[in-house]
Amino acid sequence: MHRVPCIPLGVYGIDVVSMKKETYKAVIQHISRLEGQLASVKQSLQTEHPDCDTTAKTLHAASRSFASLREAFVSCVLEHKFVDAKTITTAKNAKEFTSLLSIIRG
Repeated sequence: MHRVPCIPLGVYGIDVVSMKKETYKAVIQHISRLEGQLASVKQSLQTEHPDCDTTAKTLHAASRSFASLREAFVSCVLEHKFVDAKTITTAKNAKEFTSLLSIIRG
């Protein structure tokens, strides 16, 4: 399962604007991979004799990919929209925040 990297804001002196762009870029790339998997399933089903085994495996992979995309999106929104960098600058808060994100990501 591919995970989109998200790093707590400001904890490591990271430029928040650049990080947001990189994180969103990674989420967009994940969406593109998922679109490719779904297009492959669609294309297979449009043939006269689809390869059901391969198509089922691709669909299963797309399902797992969608689950990890959902987790990445939720954790990134939490980090970038609802958590202020000042909130997690202490070591205790950063550790708790990272632990919470680990739970969300599975």
